[in-house]
Amino acid sequence: MAPSGPSPPASDQSAELLRLLKQKKPEAVGQLYDRYGRLVFNLIQNIVSNRVLAGELLLEVFLKASNRVQEFPDEP
Repeated sequence: MAPSGPSPPASDQSAELLRLLKQKKPEAVGQLYDRYGRLVFNLIQNIVSNRVLAGELLLEVFLKASNRVQEFPDEP
C-alpha cells in the first residue's frame, strides 16, 4: 500500500486524538497507548525500578487519563 501523503503536524494529531478520547471512541485509548505507552512505561520504570509494578501503574495511568479526559482543555 502506498503512503497517503505527509502526516499531519504533531499538534494536529494530538488535537484529533483528544477529540476522539472526549467522544469516547474505542480506538482512541489504543491510539493513546500506542503513541505514549512506551514513553510512560519507561518513565515509571525509572521511578519504581520494578517492571511488574511499572506495568500495573502504566495501566492505571491510562485508565485514569481516559476516565478524566473531559477535564482536559481542548487545546493540546
